Amino acid sequence: MRSVAIKIVIAASVLITIGISLRNLSTLGATPGEFGVFLVQPATSILQFEELGHACGGPNHSWVTGYITYNGKRLSLSAATYSSQSEAAHVLRSRVQGATRIQETGARYNQEGRIVGERVVALVDVEDKELALIAWTQDESLFAIESESLQCGMEFERTRIEAGDAGPHAIAGSSHK
Repeated sequence: MRSVAIKIVIAASVLITIGISLRNLSTLGATPGEFGVFLVQPATSILQFEELGHACGGPNHSWVTGYITYNGKRLSLSAATYSSQSEAAHVLRSRVQGATRIQETGARYNQEGRIVGERVVALVDVEDKELALIAWTQDESLFAIESESLQCGMEFERTRIEAGDAGPHAIAGSSHK
């Protein structure tokens, strides 16, 4: 949290310096109104996800990576590979069977628009705490994002997974429509 505050102060200082420089340029013969500084609110895709840790080598060649967001929300990305697509789909259905709410269901598509599996977004109770679960199959693998916030989980999927930037085990060619 402290590093975020420092970054905001630095960004504000840079913007003020740019504003002063642009004002000085306008007094050196530029026509008034040609220069300006615009403060634009960043898009949600600027959310930062800092990796907390990674573990691998579990059953079914599984792994998990933990992250924390800029506002302290925790989330994880995990995966496991099964012997068949149908087994991965069965495990996906069993993970969402006790969900308190199913938000979305549908197909998972690759970058060429071909269906590579199923995708489910649900709210689940884990140890008396409601978590968002975004899970999908891709071939024989099952991937899952579990997050304290549905918004953060969806943003992680959109900005990190679909961009192929999910750390040491990036998921190539995955998206949803």
